[in-house]
Amino acid sequence: MDTLALPTSDRIVVSNGPPRRSALDVLRRRGKLFAATIAAILIATVAVVLLVPKSYTTHVQLIAGRTATGDSQQTILPVLNAILDASKGQTAETYAEMLREEPVLERTIRSAHLPVTTARLARHIAVHPRTNTAIVDVGVSWHDAADSARIANALADSFVALRRDLVVSQAESAAAFITEQLPEAKAKLGRSAAMLATFQAKYGLADADAQTQSTIAAISDTERKIAATEVDQKQAAAQLAVVRQELGGTTETIGGGNQVAQNPAVVQLQTQLAQTDVQLQNARAQYTDEHPTVKALQTQDAQIRRELAKTPATVVAQTSTIVNPVRQTLTQTAATLSAQIAADAAQLNVLRAQHAGAMPALRALPKEAAKLLALKRQVKLDEDVYNALEQKLSQENIASTTTLSDVSVIARASAAQAEVAPNALVVMTIGALLALIIGLTTVFVVDRLDGRIRTERDVAERLGLPVLSSIPQLPDRASRPGWLEVTMVDAVLQLVTSLRYASSEPLSTIAFTSADPESGKSSVAFKTAVAMAELRPRVLLVDADLRLPSVHQLLDTKRSAGLSDLLVGTVTFDEAIRTTPHAGLDVIVAGTSVPNPFALLQSPAFERFLQEAKKRYETVLIDTPACGAVMDAAVVCGRAEGTVYVVASRETDATRATGGLRRLQNAGVRNVVGVVLNKVEPVRSSIGPYGIAPGTTGALPPARPRDIRSL
Repeated sequence: MDTLALPTSDRIVVSNGPPRRSALDVLRRRGKLFAATIAAILIATVAVVLLVPKSYTTHVQLIAGRTATGDSQQTILPVLNAILDASKGQTAETYAEMLREEPVLERTIRSAHLPVTTARLARHIAVHPRTNTAIVDVGVSWHDAADSARIANALADSFVALRRDLVVSQAESAAAFITEQLPEAKAKLGRSAAMLATFQAKYGLADADAQTQSTIAAISDTERKIAATEVDQKQAAAQLAVVRQELGGTTETIGGGNQVAQNPAVVQLQTQLAQTDVQLQNARAQYTDEHPTVKALQTQDAQIRRELAKTPATVVAQTSTIVNPVRQTLTQTAATLSAQIAADAAQLNVLRAQHAGAMPALRALPKEAAKLLALKRQVKLDEDVYNALEQKLSQENIASTTTLSDVSVIARASAAQAEVAPNALVVMTIGALLALIIGLTTVFVVDRLDGRIRTERDVAERLGLPVLSSIPQLPDRASRPGWLEVTMVDAVLQLVTSLRYASSEPLSTIAFTSADPESGKSSVAFKTAVAMAELRPRVLLVDADLRLPSVHQLLDTKRSAGLSDLLVGTVTFDEAIRTTPHAGLDVIVAGTSVPNPFALLQSPAFERFLQEAKKRYETVLIDTPACGAVMDAAVVCGRAEGTVYVVASRETDATRATGGLRRLQNAGVRNVVGVVLNKVEPVRSSIGPYGIAPGTTGALPPARPRDIRSL
């Protein structure tokens, strides 16, 4: 007898691996998982937006370096000029590192009245120097926009003030030294003037002649220069002591940031590309495009272009620890002061030599005239020293009050321009994209790893057998809607119809088996028997699962004498038959437990039983054990005219299902007519408008067979 399920006369076709499905098919199969994954991620994203405390970030921008040019940068103090010149060479990266130092943070905390430590404040500050510019962007994150702007502006002001204080401190140290020297110079001038007045009153001498005055003036000028140089030397020595004291309290190095430069590899590749292009043009002028030289140059050109495309245009030219700019400035200042002290010492030697050379001419003058000129010279000298000190003090005071910082604020922070984090729109957008990506990934991974059969298409692809019917999974009768009963009845009737036309001749004996005992084969066999009895009476249902029988439970009866007793001869055929409430349906239950069911089913007695059953009944349905566990099913299925393979949707693994079919095939079973997909998730739209008439409650029409409604 030929069956529709067998593509060949002797083989059951099964797939060796999971089928290839389109993305749309996978999404249809895993629609609920996809929707649940996306919903979970979106809910988590919303929770992040709602529960994570908001942070407000404001930005203040600084420009490093003085904006004045030329002489406007210079002061009247050489030492101060040296300090300003030393500060010109600092990069924006250097200032970015200095912004994170303890003195700046401490001053910011004091000015903004913040109850935090410097370490905590530093965690809220992000400094970003703009590459190849003198601009530094400082961002401050805080839980309030107004406080964020206030702290950012306080940080900028503190840094500007500290940079100015570094320069002003040098001028203040010089002013302090001059202030100490002024009283002594004034007293010395007073004493010299008094001595001159006393001498003139005593001797009544007038001014000397022109030659004498010229000699005296030259000597006085030399002595004035000597005095001024000595003052400068002492002032520089005092400043040098202050600078060395400050050097002892500064670190030697800080992080120097990154410096970006053009990638030298790009320059080299561009040069090679230009040379290759010229060579290629010359070659094309001489040869055709098929010439080996042209092809080689084309290959070389393409290779260079690929290398150029994947080579970054810029590289980090320097990433290293640099000398602390503050210490560097102080070191340069100390060097300048030391050089000035050495220069003053050399100048003093020259001036003193000049003074010693002029003294013989002074000694040749008359005693009274020489004395008068010496007193006048001393008065002039003391007056010049005093005036020079006063002038320098005035200059130092002006410098300390008017000196500008080498850092300026070009854009202050504003609460109205604060950036909010997390940004709800950005977070939701990212969350939606992640949800889509993770959802798709999860669906495809699960679909790849999950080998359970779900749909009729899975059956066709993995088992290579036709689907006779898809039986829906029913809930408890109390909560069962009417449309679901209609779906169940139609599914069972479809199975009966499929079995009727599954072969060229009607099947008189049909076995039901499955790969797993939990697939519901016994329930499917019972429903099929009830439906067949309504449509075509004289149906016998036999429970041949002698290991785990269940037909008696479906009929709500006890496990009394049955098939096992009939086969061993303790009861007759008529004694083993049990009538049922369903007209036209008789049942033979499994009977008494036996130690070796396989031997009993393989015995000639079972063959004689089948022959007798076929004589008395039009159709015999046999519930067999699961073929994936024991060989009992193969024996029964081999003696039946057709075999129905039951698979539980979303439960039966495809590998186990194909394994069960192979066990049947290896045992010589060639009569599998198709597959019943059991426990299918019911869908209301699957029956269309035919299941329930408008205005009804969902009950079955009276024309339906009464026993089928009990399914």
